[in-house]
Amino acid sequence: MRNLKKKLGVIFAAVMILQAFMTASVFAAPTTGTGSDFGWEDDSDGTVKITGYDGAGGAVTVPATLGGKPVSQITASTDVFKGRTDITSVSLPACLKTIDAEAFKGCTGLEGVSFGSGAKLEEIGDSAFEGCTSLTSITITADVVSIGAGAFKGCTKLSGITFETGNLAEIGANAFEGAVITSLKIPASVVTIDQSAFKGCEKITSLTFASGSELKAIGESAFEGLKKITAVTIPQSVTSIGDKAFMGCTDLKKAIFRGDTVAFDGDDVFTSTNIKSIEGGGIYANEGSDAESYANSCHIPFHTLDYIVGTPTIYSAVSSGFDSATIFWSAAENAQKYALYRATSATTIPSSPYKSGLTGTSYLDSGISTNTTYYYWVRGYKTYSSDTVYGDYSNCATVTPLPGAPTSISAASKSYNSIELTWTAVPGADGYKIYRSFEKAGTYTLIRSYKPTATTAAFGGVGALTADKVKYTFSGLVTGKTYYYKVKAYKLNGTAQVLGDFSGVASAVPTLSRVTNVKCTVYSPISLKITWDPVPGRTRYYIRRSDTGGDASFIEIPGGTTRTSYIDNNLGCGKTYYYQVCAYRYAGGIKSYGAYSATASNTTSVLKVTNLVAQRYSSTRIRLTWDRVNGVQGYQIYRATSSDGPWGEAIKTTTLRSFIDTGLDLNTTYYYKVRAYYGTCLGEFSDVKSASTGTAALR
Repeated sequence: MRNLKKKLGVIFAAVMILQAFMTASVFAAPTTGTGSDFGWEDDSDGTVKITGYDGAGGAVTVPATLGGKPVSQITASTDVFKGRTDITSVSLPACLKTIDAEAFKGCTGLEGVSFGSGAKLEEIGDSAFEGCTSLTSITITADVVSIGAGAFKGCTKLSGITFETGNLAEIGANAFEGAVITSLKIPASVVTIDQSAFKGCEKITSLTFASGSELKAIGESAFEGLKKITAVTIPQSVTSIGDKAFMGCTDLKKAIFRGDTVAFDGDDVFTSTNIKSIEGGGIYANEGSDAESYANSCHIPFHTLDYIVGTPTIYSAVSSGFDSATIFWSAAENAQKYALYRATSATTIPSSPYKSGLTGTSYLDSGISTNTTYYYWVRGYKTYSSDTVYGDYSNCATVTPLPGAPTSISAASKSYNSIELTWTAVPGADGYKIYRSFEKAGTYTLIRSYKPTATTAAFGGVGALTADKVKYTFSGLVTGKTYYYKVKAYKLNGTAQVLGDFSGVASAVPTLSRVTNVKCTVYSPISLKITWDPVPGRTRYYIRRSDTGGDASFIEIPGGTTRTSYIDNNLGCGKTYYYQVCAYRYAGGIKSYGAYSATASNTTSVLKVTNLVAQRYSSTRIRLTWDRVNGVQGYQIYRATSSDGPWGEAIKTTTLRSFIDTGLDLNTTYYYKVRAYYGTCLGEFSDVKSASTGTAALR
């Protein structure tokens, strides 16, 4: 029994081990797989490579991961993309590192290839895109180290090649043979250009090497058949040039060598070029250099680098007014002077310069026709004894003279419903067009086109022209609303108006005028009267008062007034008050306030009694009358028998405006003065007046 249990235990253990092994086998990660139309295989570095594609044509997107692992490689197989003529575009993931040889070879319908942001592609294999006859452009991303032989050979529509600054070191044999690009700049990182790399790229007109070039070797026939290049500068770093490297570059007349040590592999480097036959053609290098030796052995004209005149670049050509343009260019190496060429067509550079002997790097061309397009080229030259050496023509720049943009534009409120617009007059302008918007960045609508004269009446406003300023006033505007303006000048070309550029933006708000001529007078012992000049367009005035005159201490008096005067009552007698007034308008749903006036002030007081009259009323009585003084409680009457007094105490206090003084002596002159009072506030005495009593009647 014990032995049977042992045997059963051994069998059970064996079964468990087998089951565990089978389970592990079932759940282990596969080394191959399919999905999303793609087949793949594991790579040893934890990535996968694509080994198959059975999806549709058209636009194809290669996934970033397959089987949960990043895609790093596309293999060369007819089971993937090779020979798929129905594919029109391919989007490749950023994680892709290698495109194998012939991966997309013969994809004749492929028009475009794009890479994910931050692409890590390092290698483009031999013939990877060979024969992709519909491909129009390609970007060589920064991490690419090598482009294989024939990688883009036969891509007969490839007109754009972009090299991102990065790690590219080798361009393989026949890599771009037959491409139709028009310009080529070799990145500084490239060390080797293999044979026939750009052979037959007949449309290239400019071949340059990036500053700081590390190029060592130019292979045999590398640039053979670049028929349109006229000059090439070989970087100082180059140490070997293969035979026929520039063979058949029929327009090439200058080869400039910056380095002294260069090995030439054959006598046909420059065969079938213009380097021997054209004036100024030849090899340019330092004396004693390998390039000089090669020139002598191949019977090619040799010149020292002093004879090189560089090529300027026109970097700006701008209209400087209705009849002028300014051309700016960079300085050219060794150029003493510059010649400027001008034409009204870009097809042919004139044989003779328009202007020569220019010592600067800009030129103002004046007296040209408005709205006519002009084409400019410039080249430098240098004189040696009796010889003049010219550099190559610059790029072509175009410019069309147009009226200048108005400057110094400003806008200001002219009144409660008008704005005055001012700008600097544009020389030669026949007129101006004014545009308006209700938002600074909004749509500007043409609201006025006019030709100003010394004084111009215009619908909606008035324009005026001075020696250097143009003014225009718009009326009928809404008080408190912001208006934005731009102006263009125009020049008549026959009957057509040729417009210049917009001016800057000017804005203004029609505002009420500031209240002026504010006066404050005493109206009564406890009231002051404020008056001011009328403000056009106001619907009401508001007054504010202060006890101290400080800006922060003013308080608005509720209600305001529609009149040009206001009496402020219930004040303290003998106190000083300060006032400011502003105009107010409500129109178009907008409330608008003008600026507050200057401050006017006064002190409440009892006014002086005026127009005092003293008359004999009888032989012993004298009657006094005077004008009423606003707001007083009464009047005090003083009497003396001399104009100089003494006056003594008041002989009478009354609320009336008249008084009869009785019981006086006969035939005596009496003197009187009166003052008003309000509580303890006493007014100024009136002027002194006198009257005489009569003689008693005889009995």
